[in-house]
Amino acid sequence: MKYFPFLLLLVITHGYAQRIPTSFEPTHCFLQDSAALRGRKIQWGYLTVPERRDIPNNRSLKLAVAVLKCTAAAPAGDPVVYLDGGPGGSAIDKLSFWMRHPLLAKRDIILVDLRGTGHSTPGFCPALGDTMVKLLSRDLTEEMYISEYTKAAEACKQDLLKRGIDLRAYNSTESAADIAELMPLLGFRTWNILSASYGTRVALILMRDHPEGIRSVVLDSPVPFRVDYFDRNTSNFSEALNRICRKCEADPACKQAFPDMRRSVDELIQDYEKHPLTLSVPDTRFANGRFVVNGQDVMLLMQQALYDTRVMPLLPLLIDQLRKRNGPLIVNFLQLFSSQTSGIDYGTYYCVMCNETMPVNSLAGFDRDAAASPRMLGGLVNYRAEYFVCQSWNIGGVDPPGHDTLSTQIPSLILSGEMDPITPPGNGRLLQPGLNHSFLMELPMGGHALSFEDNLLSPIAGFIDNPQKKPVFDAGKTSPPFVTDIRSNAGVFQIVSVLLENPQIKDMALILFIVIAFTQAVLFWPVRGVVRKIKKKPGWRSDIERNLAGLGYLTALMGLLFFIAFAVMIVRLASVNPYELVIGFPRSYLPVMVIPYIMLGVLVLYAGLIFTAIKRRSWSAASKFQTILVVLGCAAFLYFVGFWGLFPL
Repeated sequence: MKYFPFLLLLVITHGYAQRIPTSFEPTHCFLQDSAALRGRKIQWGYLTVPERRDIPNNRSLKLAVAVLKCTAAAPAGDPVVYLDGGPGGSAIDKLSFWMRHPLLAKRDIILVDLRGTGHSTPGFCPALGDTMVKLLSRDLTEEMYISEYTKAAEACKQDLLKRGIDLRAYNSTESAADIAELMPLLGFRTWNILSASYGTRVALILMRDHPEGIRSVVLDSPVPFRVDYFDRNTSNFSEALNRICRKCEADPACKQAFPDMRRSVDELIQDYEKHPLTLSVPDTRFANGRFVVNGQDVMLLMQQALYDTRVMPLLPLLIDQLRKRNGPLIVNFLQLFSSQTSGIDYGTYYCVMCNETMPVNSLAGFDRDAAASPRMLGGLVNYRAEYFVCQSWNIGGVDPPGHDTLSTQIPSLILSGEMDPITPPGNGRLLQPGLNHSFLMELPMGGHALSFEDNLLSPIAGFIDNPQKKPVFDAGKTSPPFVTDIRSNAGVFQIVSVLLENPQIKDMALILFIVIAFTQAVLFWPVRGVVRKIKKKPGWRSDIERNLAGLGYLTALMGLLFFIAFAVMIVRLASVNPYELVIGFPRSYLPVMVIPYIMLGVLVLYAGLIFTAIKRRSWSAASKFQTILVVLGCAAFLYFVGFWGLFPL
């Protein structure tokens, strides 16, 4: 019995060591661009959780949390938790979107970077997405791509293991438990869930395993528990293409501009597969600053276009520009879509996909499905490669969640997009029987992750306000018409991207100089005339001086008109559909966009008058100064327009 006290102490301490306690610790903003958030009521913090809840004294993780505070004086006590997709996406990196969401008028919005993602620690392999883009840019054979990408993914896995990370802990069940334990720590007893894509898988587990306190759930582009949607990747994509081609055929303007769109798609894929297009791309994510566009890349561009409801109306135009091999415009789309891979941590992605999705899918199933669409080159190679990645990544010990059938009374809104190429409308229909109090909304011309569409923000907020009532969607607003009146000009997107995302001092200084030069010229000549008239002095020394003044005034006025109209066009398109800027400008703005050509002609005439004035010495010092300023302004203007490729013809 002399060992009894020791044994008792051992039992007690073992009981306390069963798991690390979950806690929430407030902290300062962990975003780099925090200056833009000044004045916003945001609570930042880290949720500390055990890596494995089933292992005593297991290591702990820190999950990044941002609570956007409601703008109302008396907010509702049931916040909205957003669960992002991927797997591997960061909810907090989408902060700017949520800060303008109508939900904030009544409720707090809680953003959590799930384990292994975003600003949570430890981080996994955020650079693996860039590796994928580099490999896609090299025109590799399927075997070479799969081999090289599988090696890169395996290197990521080995790095994680060397860092002591237990890959079995990064799964949907643990993530759901993290969220369930966070809410009481933040002081909330009831709450709502808004989930998109993979985030719906975590939401479904919360509804099944931790239903306490969940008031309502939005399941946007859902991923049911056990479904072979990955095997059907090719047919889902092909059927979405068929649907949008039929939509174009039924639209008179689209049909006239792009006849027989489906045949064009098939011919396009085959043409690029036989004759790839090599493009120079000013982006370090691409190998050697080049991208060799082949048939696989063309398919991937079209698939990514089907994700976004705002890009979808431009798909016929994109197909037409691919047919014309418009290199600068194709570069715009490559940069736009490749940037989306940077937001996914593929280390986390494979921890989840290889152990929850792939066990109910198979390479043989993928190949059978792809064989049914013979013009689709055997399916998208980047998706086929993931079966090979998972052969080495599979870590075992994690069963696919949801072997049972979910049955719940929690009010739910299921959103599916008609054109979604990755989580098709059938997913929502498959899911609904287990959600006994649910509304299923299939949006015409809808893509993937519909909750980010501006036209759906208010209806979603309305459902969360009253989850007993079916929300009303305006089909006209959620089904934008095809865009056929855009004139191709790759420079528009390039200059907007630089000025808005990465403004350079030299570009801003050049614009400022042009505006000052032209504004001064527009104001100087009339003011000079009025002053000389008041003083009863002769107006002009000669006809040449008067002609120089008039032509300089007209030139400066046109330059200012161009900048004003260009700014108005950008603001207008950005408010309607900013992705139109990727292709060019509406044809209605063509008169404005030809101003540089007119100014080029005027500048030649202007040079002739200057030469005559110099020869005859028939102008004043003030006129000389203003003329030189106008000439320099015109030269800078034409350089600016030419450098950015804004000449429309």
